[in-house]
Amino acid sequence: MNPSQRIQLNYGISLFALLLSTVWLYWTGLNSIFLLDDHPTLSTLSNISFSNFWISTLQFMAEGHAGGLGRPISLFTFALQYQSWPYDAWAFKYINLMIHLLNGCLIFWLLLQIGRISKLAEQKILLITTLVTAIWLVHPLNVTTVLYSAQRMTQLSTLFTLVGLVTYLVGKQWLRQKKYLKGYLLTSIAIGLGGLFATLSKENGVLLLLYILVLEITILRALSKPPYWKIWKTLFIFLPLSLLIGYLIYKIPYFITSYEYYGFSLQERLLTESGILLNYIAKILLLRPTEFGLFYDDYPLSRDLFTPISTLFSVIIIIGGFVISLLARKRYPLLALGILWFLAGHTLESMPIPLVLYFEHRNYLPMLGILFLIVYIISQGVPKMQTNTLRYGLIGLITLWLSFFPFITWSENQLWANPVKQAIVWAKEHPTSRYAQSHAANLLEAIGDYQAVARSHTYMMQVFPNDIGPHMFRIELACKYPEMTIDDFQPFFDAFQYKKIDIATIASLQVIFEEKTRNHCHLPDDVIERILTILINNQSNIVFHYALHELLAKLYAQQQDYQLALEALDRSLALYDQTTLRFTKIIWLMLTGQRDKAIAYLQKTREQWSLIKLQIYQPQLNALEKQLTVEFK
Repeated sequence: MNPSQRIQLNYGISLFALLLSTVWLYWTGLNSIFLLDDHPTLSTLSNISFSNFWISTLQFMAEGHAGGLGRPISLFTFALQYQSWPYDAWAFKYINLMIHLLNGCLIFWLLLQIGRISKLAEQKILLITTLVTAIWLVHPLNVTTVLYSAQRMTQLSTLFTLVGLVTYLVGKQWLRQKKYLKGYLLTSIAIGLGGLFATLSKENGVLLLLYILVLEITILRALSKPPYWKIWKTLFIFLPLSLLIGYLIYKIPYFITSYEYYGFSLQERLLTESGILLNYIAKILLLRPTEFGLFYDDYPLSRDLFTPISTLFSVIIIIGGFVISLLARKRYPLLALGILWFLAGHTLESMPIPLVLYFEHRNYLPMLGILFLIVYIISQGVPKMQTNTLRYGLIGLITLWLSFFPFITWSENQLWANPVKQAIVWAKEHPTSRYAQSHAANLLEAIGDYQAVARSHTYMMQVFPNDIGPHMFRIELACKYPEMTIDDFQPFFDAFQYKKIDIATIASLQVIFEEKTRNHCHLPDDVIERILTILINNQSNIVFHYALHELLAKLYAQQQDYQLALEALDRSLALYDQTTLRFTKIIWLMLTGQRDKAIAYLQKTREQWSLIKLQIYQPQLNALEKQLTVEFK
C-alpha cells in the first residue's frame, strides 16, 4: 500500500467513525415524540392496512396535504411505516437518522469531487472534506431536521439533490475525457431524474438547478467546453430556470393575497428574511450556541429598511455578499462557491413564496456552503502562519470550536428525549411564540397538570389578545374536562365576532369534534353551533372557512339534520374540494333517500376526476355504486 492509499484509507476509517459517532449523539433523542406537522401529515396512516396496502397507500399519497406537489416520494416512505403510527415515533426518527448518515456520505463524495476538480492537493482535499462532513453530520442546527419526523421531506429532497449533483460532476468528468455520449447522458439524467425525485420529495428540490448553476460559474467555469455545450446548457439549465422564474412571477398576485394568512406583507417578508439569513449564519458558526429549537414564529418583523435599523445593514450585507461573490468568482472560485451555495439554497424559502418566516431545517443543505467556506479559509490560512506559536494557538482555538458542535448536539438530543422539559424550556425561551406556548400547554395537559394548563391559557389570552386561538383552546378544555366548565360563553361569542381566526382555532375545533364523536365532550350542541356560525361570519381570515363549513356540516349530521348538513357540506366543497367530503356527500344523500342525486353526484365525480385519481379511488366508487344499486332496487 503506497502512502497515498494509506492516507485515503485513514480518512475512510475516519468517515466511518464519524457515522458511528453521529448515531451515538442522536440515539437518546430518538426517544422523542410526534409534534406539530407530524400529526396532520401522518394522521391518515391509520387508514392503511396490510390487506389493501397499495390502494390505501396511493390514497394516502394522493390526499397528502404536504405541499403544492403533494410530495409523494416522502409520503410513500411514511406509508411504509404505517404500523408504527401513532405510537412509535422512535421508528420514524430512526429512519430519519439513517437518511442523515446517507446524506453525510454523499456530501463527503461531493466535496471530494469539488476538491479534485479545483486541483487541490490530495491530502488537503481529504482534510477539508472530512472536516466539513464531520461538522455537518453533528451540527446542532440539523437536530430539528433529523428528530422532527415530518422533516424527512427535507432530508429526502436533499438526498436526491446530492445524488443529482454527484452524478452531474461524474458526467462532467466524462465530458472532459471526451466521452461525449456518456457525459451528456449522465448530466441529463442528473438534472432530469435527480431534480424530479428531489422535487417530488419536497418542492425546493428544484434548487438542484441553482446549485448546478453555482458550480458552473465557479469551479467548473475554467473547464474546457465540449461540443454542443451551449445548446445542452440552454435546454437543461437555463430553460428550466426560466420556466421556474416565470411561474413564480405568474404566482405573485396569489402570493400577495395569501399573505393575509401569515400577518405580514411581501415587502416585510423579504426585508425580514435578510436578517434571518444572517441569523442562520451566526448559528452555523456557533456564534449563538444556546439558541437552537423549533419555534420562531415570534421572530421580529422588519416593517421597512429602518425598522429596525439592523434591517438596512442586513440587506447591505446579503446583497453585497452576493455581488462580491459574482465579481470574485473567477479569481476566488471556491470562496464564491461557499457564499453562492448558501444563498442559492435559501432562494425559494426566503423569497416571495408565502411561508412561515423561520425554520432551522431550511439550512440542512445550504449550510454546506458556509461550512466549506470557513474550513477552506482555515486550511489556507493556518499553513501561512509565520510562527509555530501562532499556528498552534490557532489550531488549538479551532479544535476547541470544533468540540462545541457535538457537545451542543448531544445536549439538544437530551432535551428532545424529555418532551415535557423541552416544551417548558421552549416556552420560556420564546414567551411570545404562539406555537411554543400552545405546545407547552398541550404537553402539560397530557400529564394532567390542569392548573398549569389554565395558567398557560390565561397567559396566552393576555399575550395574544387579538387571536381567537387562545380563547378556543379554553373552550376545548371545557369540552374535555368537567372541572374546566365555562359559566358564561357570551364574552367568547363577542370576541369571536372580530378577533382573528388562526390555525389554532381550527385545530381546537377539530379536537372538540373528535371528542364529540366519542361522546366525551361536555359542550352543548347549541354552543358549538353558535361558535361556528359566528366564525363563518367573521371575515378576518376566510382561508379557513372551508373547514368551518365542514365542521358545521358534521354537527348537523350528528343531529340527524341531513338537509342542513348537505347544504353546509356543499359550501365547504365549493371553497375546497376534498375527496373525503365527496364520499361523505354521496353517503348522506343515500341516507336521506335521495338515490337519483347520489347517483348523479357519483357520476359527476367520475367525470371530474383525473384517470389516475379514478384508479386510486375506484374501489370506493364501485362499492358506493353497488350499494346504491342494491339498496334502491
